[in-house]
Amino acid sequence: MFIMKNNCQIERKEIYLFILKLLIEVIETNKPCIWYKTEEPFINKYNGRISYDYSGEVREMTYTDIIKMKNELGKSEIAQILYLSKLDELLSEIYIDQWIPTFQSNCGKDWVSYKKLLERSFNEWKYENFEIYNEETEEEDEDLDIELDSVLYDFLEDTSYEIYYAKILNSLKQST
Repeated sequence: MFIMKNNCQIERKEIYLFILKLLIEVIETNKPCIWYKTEEPFINKYNGRISYDYSGEVREMTYTDIIKMKNELGKSEIAQILYLSKLDELLSEIYIDQWIPTFQSNCGKDWVSYKKLLERSFNEWKYENFEIYNEETEEEDEDLDIELDSVLYDFLEDTSYEIYYAKILNSLKQST
């Protein structure tokens, strides 16, 4: 049980339902893209030599891409280490046509994934609705912040990917 700013109580399962709503919104409002590797040459301003950026690019996902992705979910050793679940992997591997600068040499673009969009929306909701940070006292309730984040990550770990995969697949069918 969590207490919101308006003194209402909210249970974990209600937060799950809210996360579900946020995820559906991410899927419905963003065209799915797939990342692919590129090497973009550029002149290094410090030594004048040619360097390469390995950020890659994204392109709109096809029906074939999403089916291939589904068939590979959870199968690689890296995926089993990096992701909480097949849903986590799916959302982490579907991107939108938007990136954030990293300010890192040779990897200047951090492509925005469905998972990052979900986390961003969840964090906005979390900070709007809970007393996590008090601007007057500059104190932070780290325990509450961590507990709420754990609800999001438990959702990603416990929830089947299949409904969301079907929703993405359906959106691709409709766009072709």
